[in-house]
Amino acid sequence: LLVRPILEYAAPILTYSKSQIQQYERFQLKALKTLIGLQKYGTLSAAVRLLAGVEPIKSRFDYLKLKYFQKIRMMDTDRTVHKIFRYRFAEATSALCEEVKEILKDNAILHEHKQTSNQTLSSFARFVKSKISTKSYKNDCVLLSKSQSAKLFHKLIFREGTYLNAKPQAFRFHRDKLPEIFRSWSDSIEDRKSRTGFYQALLGKHPMHFMKQRMCPYCGTSHDSVDILDHALFDCPNWQSERQNWIDRLEHDFLINKLPNAETNSKLINIFETIHETRI
Repeated sequence: LLVRPILEYAAPILTYSKSQIQQYERFQLKALKTLIGLQKYGTLSAAVRLLAGVEPIKSRFDYLKLKYFQKIRMMDTDRTVHKIFRYRFAEATSALCEEVKEILKDNAILHEHKQTSNQTLSSFARFVKSKISTKSYKNDCVLLSKSQSAKLFHKLIFREGTYLNAKPQAFRFHRDKLPEIFRSWSDSIEDRKSRTGFYQALLGKHPMHFMKQRMCPYCGTSHDSVDILDHALFDCPNWQSERQNWIDRLEHDFLINKLPNAETNSKLINIFETIHETRI
C-alpha cells in the first residue's frame, strides 16, 4: 500500500534497462522474504514469487505500459498526447511505442499493435494482465520444477495458472468470519514463527534439511543416511501422537466443518479421506 506506488511511479512511460529491472526485482524479493520470514540469500526467486502470489516486477511494469497504451488510444483526437501518438506510432524506434510493440510480441498478442481499439480500458486491462501474468507464472513454475531444494513445494503447490488466484491469502481463514470455537485455532496458524518454519521447510531452507545422519536423534532409527526433516515429519515413532493429532485436526476442519474456502482444496480433502479410510 505504501511502497508499491513509489516503486511504480511513472513506470507506464519510463524505459528501464535490464540492470535497472534487476535492481527493482532484487528489492521486491528482499521485501517479500522479509515479510514471510525467509533467508536473505539462497532461496529460489521463482519459489518466493509463487509462495507470495506476486508476479515479477517486469511483468507488472509491462502490464502498466500496455494499460497506458490503451488509455492513449482512447483519448480524444484533439488531445496533444494523442496527436503525438498518432504521428510517432508507425515510425517510433524507441520509448513507449517501440517498447509496447516488444511487450505485445513477447506475449503473442502483436495483433493489438495498432492505433485504434474497440475495447474498453477495463476489458483490455483484464485481457493483457491475464496474458502477461499467465506467461510469467508458467516460467516461474518451470524454474521451480528444476529446483532440488524446493522439490517438496513443487509437489504440493496448487497450480492456479496465474498469480491472480495463487495468493496465499486464499488458503487462510478470516478470523472474524469463523465460529467462536475456531478463533483460537485461527490465531495459532497465523503465528509468525510457525509460518516461517513451514515456508523454510517447503523451500528446502529449513536447518533440519541439512541434518544428514546415520541415526535419528529422536528414536534411534538407523539408516544409511537419514533426512531428519522427512523422517521426523512422516516416519519417526517418537512424534506419532503429534502427527496423529495434526491429521485428526485437518480431517475435522476440512471434512466435518467445511470451513470457508474448503471446497477449493479438493485435493487436500481427497488425501484426508484416503488417510481416514486407510486408518479404519
